[in-house]
Amino acid sequence: MNTLFTFGCSYTEDFERVLETTKNSDFIPAQRRYVENHLDGRIPKSWPQLLGEKLETDLKNYGVGGISNYQIFEEICEHSDEFKNGDTVVIGWTHITRFRWAFNNGGWSSIFSDFTETTSKLMNKITHSEILVNRTNKLYVNEIYQYQKLLEQFCKLLGVELYFWSSDDDIIYKENKEFFKDKKYLLNNLISFNSNIFNIIQKNGGKTINEETNGEIPDNHLAESGHRVQAELFYNHIKHGEEKII
Repeated sequence: MNTLFTFGCSYTEDFERVLETTKNSDFIPAQRRYVENHLDGRIPKSWPQLLGEKLETDLKNYGVGGISNYQIFEEICEHSDEFKNGDTVVIGWTHITRFRWAFNNGGWSSIFSDFTETTSKLMNKITHSEILVNRTNKLYVNEIYQYQKLLEQFCKLLGVELYFWSSDDDIIYKENKEFFKDKKYLLNNLISFNSNIFNIIQKNGGKTINEETNGEIPDNHLAESGHRVQAELFYNHIKHGEEKII
């Protein structure tokens, strides 16, 4: 059986993984509160799980919450030896402002736009601000497109279908229409300049956690209905080469 591989940040991560990685943590993410408080412990399927079922493939979901595009690319490299002819790979790029910082012990720490207590142990606030300003340069977005070129050539040689999308409006969706007309960009026919995938999901009835809980859990990650719609839209694109209102 062929395999669906998915890579990305928290917008790709399975609910099960969120619950497992935070079970002994003082930090309680919105997805965990959504499952425990709003769904009474019932764990919904993520869009990768639903998409794998619809494509009738095995699934290997390497989505990890909070990571940067550098780690997403590293995850792809780490698992690239698992790809085989007939497989499908879906890559969701994350926020371009995220970067990573090396610990002295050899590990990595993801750095966000917010100056957190963890960040303060690695750098001062001025350094953090200067890096964030620097990362607004379009060169960092172009860097992602260079990754894509390499991945496209690699997957083409293997006979693997490859698709891209992004949870950051600055990646893909602010380019001219000629740029993202290629089928490799998921939902490219539905997205207009300066729009994004989440607009399309919401137009098709998919809700965020904030919307589904009526503001009780103020978070913009997708709720159960959002994951269902995203899977359906991605499936239509991959299987039929078209997008439609569902």
